[in-house]
Amino acid sequence: MLILSLGSCDFVRTVHANTGPSGSDDLVMWSDFYTIVEATHDEIQLLQEQMAISPSEITQVLERSAPNARQVFRLPARYREELMAREAGVISSPPYYLVDPLIHERRASDDFAQWMSGYKDEIIVEKMLRRLVRDFPAVTALYEIGRSHEGRPIFALKISDNPGKDEDEPAFLFNAAHHGNELLAPDYVLDLAHYILKGRGSFGEESWLDFIYEKRNGAGTVHYRRPQLQSYIDDFEMWFVPVVNPDGLYTAWNRSYWGGRKNSRDTTNPGGVWNPGDGVDLNRNYPFYWRSGFEKASSGRPGSIFYRGKTPGSEPETQAVMGLVSRQRFAMSLSYHCYATKVLVPYTIDLAVSPNPNPAWRIGKQLARAGISHRPIKRYTAERNLYAVDGTDQDWIYNSFGTMAFIVEGSYLTPDYEPRARRSVQGMRPLSLRALELYAEGPTIVIHLRDEQNRPTEARVEIVDYDYIENEEFTTHPKSGRFDYFLSEGGAYTLRVTKPGYRWLETRIQCESGLCPVSLKLTPAPTDSN
Repeated sequence: MLILSLGSCDFVRTVHANTGPSGSDDLVMWSDFYTIVEATHDEIQLLQEQMAISPSEITQVLERSAPNARQVFRLPARYREELMAREAGVISSPPYYLVDPLIHERRASDDFAQWMSGYKDEIIVEKMLRRLVRDFPAVTALYEIGRSHEGRPIFALKISDNPGKDEDEPAFLFNAAHHGNELLAPDYVLDLAHYILKGRGSFGEESWLDFIYEKRNGAGTVHYRRPQLQSYIDDFEMWFVPVVNPDGLYTAWNRSYWGGRKNSRDTTNPGGVWNPGDGVDLNRNYPFYWRSGFEKASSGRPGSIFYRGKTPGSEPETQAVMGLVSRQRFAMSLSYHCYATKVLVPYTIDLAVSPNPNPAWRIGKQLARAGISHRPIKRYTAERNLYAVDGTDQDWIYNSFGTMAFIVEGSYLTPDYEPRARRSVQGMRPLSLRALELYAEGPTIVIHLRDEQNRPTEARVEIVDYDYIENEEFTTHPKSGRFDYFLSEGGAYTLRVTKPGYRWLETRIQCESGLCPVSLKLTPAPTDSN
């Protein structure tokens, strides 16, 4: 395997003591734990003697058979600075299988618990999705929503009581790994899907109540689904896309960890071999405020880690998500990233002006309160953004369809899987479930719109009491006539409906809490001949 360094794009995280500012353990990524070194056996033995490294601290993670070949070793992180000072062959951006060589055993396994015992590549993710469909065939369906630049499938798992049909139900999207090297992010999606189906966490967490709810479905799968989870399956359409960027995930595992942030488009040397500068940052590629001009929000330089692509929505991975969102018109969307421990509230782009009032703040704060970071010095908070950014999925989804769309930054990046990564996944679960709860808690106006022939129809809907600045034109779903309008607070609101060729419609709605359904019917506008 060719071992690549990220060159001028390297992120070398300096590791000092293994404690945070208050003396607390706050190790968030692999380089807090390990240093990867390329050296011959003689060189590593000399380093061991000179630096008083215990043999038990050295693990050979790649063996080459050629005489005097340079091997690859994993050492504790605390030796990194001295090893770099000695020019000892430190690999700053190794393929991740050198950090976590047990990936080969997990990939070869057919055991769900084994898959959940560590980070996952695109092969394990597909195996897990197919296992969930096999075990819960009545309420799941697996869709391929697109292909990556290198032709890898982008999968979406749908969980609903009729997963093969588009029903008139609120839809939710949970996606992850726009940045393929955020290896923990797919776990947030996979764990949530497993929990909803199984009624028990993917790490085998048990409850004394399980014996009451233990059931066996038609496929013979034992599950512990309680009434609340069953109601989500019966009443919602939930879509899970654990890996938006499968090429980036493959790259992080097999080419270069930091090179896996972007997709695999050949951007720096068209027609040449892949290199770590290649690729488009998928979460700078969405059309809303693409290339906003705000300094450092994205880059037009093909080698930049924030390269936005040549045109908005240019990448097949971006197009796959855009297509799914356009078809389903989600009520709420969570896009998982690592590792700021934040819920980012739209609009995150500095130049974009959010609606006034902005209902997303109410929901974002509630989500943040539900999350448990398990980091000693960091709790979940709701923020507008972390730094200048444009072309994000969240802002495009919110602007285009009125979806309550959030970027959720998890609490770690790639720490040791046990216990930190596991705890981060367990702490994300209540935040994700809170998104489903908040829909019914409201206040939410549930609109159903029909035309003069009583057919569902698409038309623009707006709350007259709100100010919208960014040309938002929210419309009902063309197949169901449905729109779920989240409110900033309870009260009386004026709803206006407009569609070319029809009389505009305006009605006053009182919605204090919960779901406030309203059924409306459009009538054709008079023509000159009338």
